[in-house]
Amino acid sequence: SRRRHTRCALVTGVQTCALPICFPVTIGPRYILKLHNTCNYKCDFCGPRYNGGTERWLDLDIYIKTIDKIIESANRENKKVWFQLTGGEPTLMPNFIEIPEHIKSLNQNYCLFTNGGRTPRWWHELAKECPPDRLILAHHPHQGSDREHISQITNMFHDINNSVGYRDWE
Repeated sequence: SRRRHTRCALVTGVQTCALPICFPVTIGPRYILKLHNTCNYKCDFCGPRYNGGTERWLDLDIYIKTIDKIIESANRENKKVWFQLTGGEPTLMPNFIEIPEHIKSLNQNYCLFTNGGRTPRWWHELAKECPPDRLILAHHPHQGSDREHISQITNMFHDINNSVGYRDWE
């Protein structure tokens, strides 16, 4: 059975709930793709494993081929795959949007775990081209993260698929 949302918050009039980082999925196998450990924040609780900058992103083709192999394997079992894209901050990767575009073009699902630091224009483009099936936003006020910015992103995606998680890391 699915676990319930772990925490709820009212963000500019929209009720959003935080999802656990590892949550069960009923649609098929789940793969966490940690793209790198580069982040625009240096939170103490993450440490160098997630913000050290020592694991740089690989060539885009390596990610695409890996995703294709995973999906090919799942297709043999007639299952749909759930990808969780994480990092560091995954959206910092050059050409990041091509990864979720590829996943969605193959009729698969993805979740994006992010601090939401990209511009509203960037988020609008993601929402238009290939919105995540789940979006988990981590707000970091101690690192200068703007609550209004996070609220704007939350509301944008809430309007699309009503599946936005929000976590306040205070």
